[in-house]
Amino acid sequence: MNVLVVDDMADIRLMLRTLLQFRPGTDRISEATDGASAISAAREERPDLIILDRHMEPVGGDEALPALRQIVGDAVIIVYSAFVSDPAEHAGLIDLGADAVVYKGSLFADLEQAIAAAVANRTGA
Repeated sequence: MNVLVVDDMADIRLMLRTLLQFRPGTDRISEATDGASAISAAREERPDLIILDRHMEPVGGDEALPALRQIVGDAVIIVYSAFVSDPAEHAGLIDLGADAVVYKGSLFADLEQAIAAAVANRTGA
């Protein structure tokens, strides 16, 4: 599985890269620092999984999400954000193309569970 981690904070990207490298089936992990670079990376890398922050400059995850969905088709997109508390906001992100939304304050196990569920849903496994 090829993974694209998108976050403007280097520490978050490093943490996710470190944790995801031990996930069975992870072949390659790429990084992007905002929505625009995520769109470019998705075109080049064709990731199977994107973990996407919302609040980045100059292009945030919310703005990039529809384009990413169009580029990657059936790939899994998980929004990973510190700013998702309203259920309507969560539903809006799903409508934009996210497979799941995970709060950054959650345990890594919650992120892993969301990834596994979304992959199973997309692959029918």
